[in-house]
Amino acid sequence: MKIIDIGVYLPKERACVITESKEGRYSSLELEFNKYIAIAIENELYPLEMAYESFLSLKNNSVLNDLSFLIHNSFHYNGYSYYHSPTCWLQNKLNIPETIGLNVNHGCNGLMSVFMACNILRNEKNKSILCTFSERFNISNFSRWSVDYNVIYADGACSVIISNDEAQTSLANILAVEHFTTPELEGLVRLDVSDLEHTFDPHDMRSTKRSFIRDKKSIDEIQKISANAIHSLLNKIKVSLNLTDKIEVDHLILPNFGHKTLHNDYLPHLPKPKKTNSIDWGLTLGHVGSSDCFIRLKNIIDNKETVAKDRVLILSLGAGVTWTMALLEMN
Repeated sequence: MKIIDIGVYLPKERACVITESKEGRYSSLELEFNKYIAIAIENELYPLEMAYESFLSLKNNSVLNDLSFLIHNSFHYNGYSYYHSPTCWLQNKLNIPETIGLNVNHGCNGLMSVFMACNILRNEKNKSILCTFSERFNISNFSRWSVDYNVIYADGACSVIISNDEAQTSLANILAVEHFTTPELEGLVRLDVSDLEHTFDPHDMRSTKRSFIRDKKSIDEIQKISANAIHSLLNKIKVSLNLTDKIEVDHLILPNFGHKTLHNDYLPHLPKPKKTNSIDWGLTLGHVGSSDCFIRLKNIIDNKETVAKDRVLILSLGAGVTWTMALLEMN
């Protein structure tokens, strides 16, 4: 399997986090811990319009003729009716009615769509799958600055073409992609029924996490479960590739969480990259939901930070908690 192309749409506007903190929208203590610098904000296009714009930016969109599936991944409200189907909107816009459309909501785990695409393509020949991702957080009561701990949410979109067509040139080969679930943590984003009887903000993840930590599992237990998930994924990749030594990587791509969380809870369990990790870059953009990892991958490609044979390790996760990890080799 390989990644044929990546298209990205990012809004031009950036909100200065220091300014937002001074004006009372963001905690000064969290600013100190998380070290966010700027957040991408969209004020015109709806999420699906951004996804469409990201598709138009693809250099290689001729694969529409051989497209078997369209998978759209989103974390937040798409701006239309509750019953609206994002993939049908995109199918109509791209004029691909024969393509099978799937709407995926695994929280911010965008890599889950690539895992699905690779599994589908194992049973097909010379086919491609278009994965789209889009988020905009200012079209509902979702407060990007305060709805969650240790993360500020940003707007943006991307399109990724996955293919098993040997004749297609590609950006990278997918050496392995593995998935792991820790369902014992699903309550991090769910209040008990007794709490639901009272009026509460359905976007408020701080309340659900406080409740879960108070009544179910401690922070220490959550960190141990998360560390086990990361190590399990690394072991799965080693088994998949018949590796006996540790995995060596040139680039590490993580979700655009806050500085303290990534350094305390993620980096200690992952291989140290020889060239780049995504942390400092992510603090200049914010957490673009399901799009983080692909926007960063496109960024290091465009900036010529990768060369042929470089290996890129990507970790993506979403509410549930679902965890997906991929190891790529650049072309």
